[in-house]
Amino acid sequence: MGLAEGYRGAVRAHECDAAGVMRPDGVIARVWDGVPNLRNRGAGLGVKEEGMGSAALEYRVAYLRPLRAGQLVTVCSGLRALGEKTTTWTHLLHDGQTGAPVAAAEAVHVVGWTAQEVRETLGIRAAVLATDPLAVRYGERPWMPWAPDVAAARFKEELAALQARAGV
Repeated sequence: MGLAEGYRGAVRAHECDAAGVMRPDGVIARVWDGVPNLRNRGAGLGVKEEGMGSAALEYRVAYLRPLRAGQLVTVCSGLRALGEKTTTWTHLLHDGQTGAPVAAAEAVHVVGWTAQEVRETLGIRAAVLATDPLAVRYGERPWMPWAPDVAAARFKEELAALQARAGV
């Protein structure tokens, strides 16, 4: 299994518990922040076929050392197992300064579902968008995730605009 770096950044305070240690959902968020980078670097995160989708079914997170707010972290990921309808990915998080491993995660995904199978299995009744309506508005590549601070700023702008139109 070859690992490729998908994410490099700092642990954010809102990802930490009351003791200042990164929660498991923070680990998963950093892993997913790196997913588009792996695809764009051709690291084989999965063939993107038209009309096909995938979903993470299970995540296992193990801490080797606490991750704290402000600490630099890198995430390296690789395909561990490939089944007919599942993939298993291993993600290793390293201290961004020392390179020492600090956490590991394993994810099991179902793959190769058609859009209809995803909608039926997950009970999605709303229409699924074929194109990203925000890509043109913000001048970005389609379906790329926003950093939390960018998402928060854009949310606040939209909320202010709605409040202004409502006279609030």
